[in-house]
Amino acid sequence: MVKKAGLYTAVIMTAILTTHALQAQSNESVGAGVNIAATRPKANSDKIFGIDRWSFRVNALELLCTVPNVNAEFDISSSPYNRWTLGLTAKYNWNTWHSVPPSHVFNMFEVRPEFRKWFRMKSKEGAKDPVKERAYFIGGYVSGGTYSIKPGKYGIQGPLFSVGALFGYDFPLYTYRHFAIDFELGAAAGVGVTSYTGYSMNRSSTDFVEAPEHSKGWHVCPFPVLSEIKACLVFRTLSIKEKYKKVDSQKLILKQEAEDAKRLAAEKKAELKRQKKELKHQKAEIKKQKREVAEQQRLKADEGKKEVHNEK
Repeated sequence: MVKKAGLYTAVIMTAILTTHALQAQSNESVGAGVNIAATRPKANSDKIFGIDRWSFRVNALELLCTVPNVNAEFDISSSPYNRWTLGLTAKYNWNTWHSVPPSHVFNMFEVRPEFRKWFRMKSKEGAKDPVKERAYFIGGYVSGGTYSIKPGKYGIQGPLFSVGALFGYDFPLYTYRHFAIDFELGAAAGVGVTSYTGYSMNRSSTDFVEAPEHSKGWHVCPFPVLSEIKACLVFRTLSIKEKYKKVDSQKLILKQEAEDAKRLAAEKKAELKRQKKELKHQKAEIKKQKREVAEQQRLKADEGKKEVHNEK
């Protein structure tokens, strides 16, 4: 495992050094007067080209844990207003060769379909541009696979199926003439269903043997499963700073018109209610005035009767 960790560390360092070299070459091209922007289609066009709809990523944290992995993501629509994507992740680290059985085991195989919705947060006034270049995502996933983990004397192995949510954000790292490298931070967690068989090393330390007392049948994990922590290098032909940011003005107009119509309807309803209340108040005032007039006429009639009676 130590050798594999060293190998994956070397791969990551090589990738980082390569990106620095490519960045330097890109800067020299700019200094020589090469128009890099002219070699790429504009992000604000009415259609995103096929290759620009793809993203490929590797999780550096899992590579350091000796788990090779790759993720492919595809924009559902070619419209520049699209913010929905579908993705597929595959991880495999199983039955690696050892001259003697290892005392610690960390093997896994997983396939994970997922979907995401991308969005951007409005930056505060006076904030720097890097905040505007970030793109955030939320989504969901389902996964299935197998695992074998032995951190100490006993280990467990078996299948695992889970469903849950994922979230995180991307920001641009390097931009070259024909592609870009972004960086992604995030996490995924959900509910897991599993069954496992316990095992341990035999007395002579030459092979693994089953440990029935540490085995368990199918059951739902009693706690949320943190299935992934993301620290990914993302490879795109169109940087994340150029994607998922164009606003559909027509939709905004329709939305504004709907809000205006709703507001006008509410105002009209409130006005009708006010007029109805005012009319009711006027009717009440008229009735009150009629009662007062009737009372005055009654008092005047009573006074007339008293005067006639006194004259008699």
